[in-house]
Amino acid sequence: MPALTVTTTQQVLGLIGLPSTPVVVDMPSFGGSDDAAVVDGNFCVLKNELSPVLRTTEGIDIVAIHQHMSREQPRYLFLPYWGKGKAVHLAQSLKQVLDARAAVKS
Repeated sequence: MPALTVTTTQQVLGLIGLPSTPVVVDMPSFGGSDDAAVVDGNFCVLKNELSPVLRTTEGIDIVAIHQHMSREQPRYLFLPYWGKGKAVHLAQSLKQVLDARAAVKS
């Protein structure tokens, strides 16, 4: 595999096949280097997606579970996250979370 030089979040997302255009709350921000990267962002999930997402956050730390709105239907939960490690591993962890969330929707 060719070496990766992390210069933009879009490059990391492209490596794992995720869109490089911003999504309302799922757009992660990467920084650092290939071997010492950091990522942070927010997941927005429905109540029934919470458990599957929490079970797949290897390498990614969820720092809170909260709401921004009241009485909305369906109910949305926001999960700010942070991770540190190799850029490729962090991107793969994010993809696992998004795949877990998508599996609930299918």
